[in-house]
Amino acid sequence: MPPDNLPYVFDGWLLDATSRQRQRLQDSSVEVLAKIHAIVEPESRFAALCPTHTLRQHVDAQRAYYRWALADDGVHIPLIERTFEWLELHWPAEPGPNVLSWGDARIGNIMYQDFEPVAVFDWEMAALGPRELDLGCSSSSTGSSKTSPSWRACRGCRISCAGQTS
Repeated sequence: MPPDNLPYVFDGWLLDATSRQRQRLQDSSVEVLAKIHAIVEPESRFAALCPTHTLRQHVDAQRAYYRWALADDGVHIPLIERTFEWLELHWPAEPGPNVLSWGDARIGNIMYQDFEPVAVFDWEMAALGPRELDLGCSSSSTGSSKTSPSWRACRGCRISCAGQTS
């Protein structure tokens, strides 16, 4: 099981793995996300999980947290502010249907055996929302080194993770 923090891209079993093993870990991890997102009728099955949680609510909550934690105290991070501006300019006309969103979809919350997931953990951030929330969490938490899973390069990632081809 990868540790909770990013050292798994610098040290340990994932660093020591072959390219084929890392690819298997990547593909099987994306498959887990696709299976979670494929659960039918998530609004009725998980009604307690913020049934009105949408992409807009998620982004607005992140913006409010940024303001509360930093900006209101005079600390500005231009990259974050430019990102919020970019999101507004490129907001999707239809963000897509809500699915069961794991909320903390990263390999540090997956137990593996032979580079295949056997359990997923850490569900306290679960909500109903677009598939892309989990994909964004996965891709932003893997670090950037030759050993980290490259979610962008994942074969079939648009289809498997997003559950759609458009």
